[in-house]
Amino acid sequence: MTDVREAIAKSVDFEKSERLVIRRLESLQNPADLVNFVHKYTVFNGCFAGGVAGLAGRIHMMDSVFRHSGTAISACSGVASVIASHVFFAAEDEYSDRDTEARITHRQLGQTFLLGVLDYFEVDHTGFDQMFPLDADFGQLLADIRAAYLLPCSAVTEHDIFAAMGFHIGAELLADREFNIIDKFLHLHYPGLTAYLEAYTTPQNPIPAYQWVSLHTFVEEEHLEHAYLAAEVAFAHYAGDLSEEAIMARTIQGFRSFLDVQAAFYHNSEMKPTDTL
Repeated sequence: MTDVREAIAKSVDFEKSERLVIRRLESLQNPADLVNFVHKYTVFNGCFAGGVAGLAGRIHMMDSVFRHSGTAISACSGVASVIASHVFFAAEDEYSDRDTEARITHRQLGQTFLLGVLDYFEVDHTGFDQMFPLDADFGQLLADIRAAYLLPCSAVTEHDIFAAMGFHIGAELLADREFNIIDKFLHLHYPGLTAYLEAYTTPQNPIPAYQWVSLHTFVEEEHLEHAYLAAEVAFAHYAGDLSEEAIMARTIQGFRSFLDVQAAFYHNSEMKPTDTL
């Protein structure tokens, strides 16, 4: 069977993906542009943790589909929890800070980052939602992410699970590159803001706001390794009726669907006429 890492590598144009991010960042001409981007990116990024946790739960309940042949005891042959643990590895970081062991989520860090950007540029909090609304298209984009992670979904097929694992691989693979590009951009073009965020905290979150960017420049690589391991264990112990070609095709389809979501985000995150300071 084709190696999933090799198949994924053949399915993505990294230069094209990076150009998408770089062009969007280079289009930010003023504080309103940057605030608009940060607002949408923190919300967009914050949607994935719940999807990862939900997908891990879905997989965990599928022992009948993922089994090993080393025992004749049915109750001891399921390996779904092993696959789920590799998916859930990303959620462990998302819901707790590994350095301080504080129960501070990455979503909270993203919120603190946004608040810090607003305070640096002296944006009025009370009128923010009216100045920078999240439109219906953006809401649909978030719905697409939830659907890719099978949330909510009452009837989940084996096709769905493999596609969701491919989507998860895509999210981890490209997030690493995105955050490194964003980190370099902010340090180069907004050094004052970066320094401000490196010291900015809130009463609810004692961890400096810039940690939201800096920690994502390295943890995503670890998350990606476990996303690959989840797929590899799933492929090795799949006990269903789908062919090897079919499960690989569904995984690649899920991966490519993340590329579509990424492209849709960078299109939607452009400034709208109501976004002004």
